[in-house]
Amino acid sequence: MKTLKILYAIIIYLPLLLVGCKNHDLSSNPILESDNSNILSIADTIEHWPLGNKVLKFGLIENVTNNLYEYTSTTIDSNGVFSISLNQVVPTNLISVVQIQNLPTSLITISNPDVRGALGELLIFNPDSSQPSWMAACISKILKDSVGYFTLDYMYVEKAMDVTGVFVGGAESGGKNYATTFEYKLHYKKGWNKIVVTLTERTELGNNITEKYLFTNSENSQSKWFVWFIGK
Repeated sequence: MKTLKILYAIIIYLPLLLVGCKNHDLSSNPILESDNSNILSIADTIEHWPLGNKVLKFGLIENVTNNLYEYTSTTIDSNGVFSISLNQVVPTNLISVVQIQNLPTSLITISNPDVRGALGELLIFNPDSSQPSWMAACISKILKDSVGYFTLDYMYVEKAMDVTGVFVGGAESGGKNYATTFEYKLHYKKGWNKIVVTLTERTELGNNITEKYLFTNSENSQSKWFVWFIGK
């Protein structure tokens, strides 16, 4: 499961790791929920679904301890259509949201730093396997490094909490120097919430890149789903 955790981190903490995803042919309509929090289900279509009409299962994983918990079953049809209910999926091994998101507590405001939660992910199982064989993730249809590009994931929290504020960080990657501003406007309600990390500004001058990312609970443009094989 170590490889799975690394792959997950590349998607979720994209701006923090300064790692990008390539474009994928598998795309879909926007996620159906319009509320900014309390996500009860995800229903969508993975276009060009490559696995035919196999019976597969979606699950959820807690990505800090890497434990699978109470995954809920569903199917994907031959056209890539799926619908998964999160209403009864309550993580059993909750840990601090501050730890999960690696929040800089001295630089931003956290209304309730003791709140625990878990990150969820859509995992695809073969019928005869207790471990996931594929992973599904959601990103914007806007190209990476373009203003408006975002990654999307889901966070379960046991109590309502707010994460607000701005801080600036720096990093070097691939011979380029990054100065990155992170702005948080996260307002979690008890239950499942979206985490949307959007690139709002970007300038590049030689090897110097300046970027700004905004953390919110809703996306402003169309998204797409993609999957990749992770083994088993």
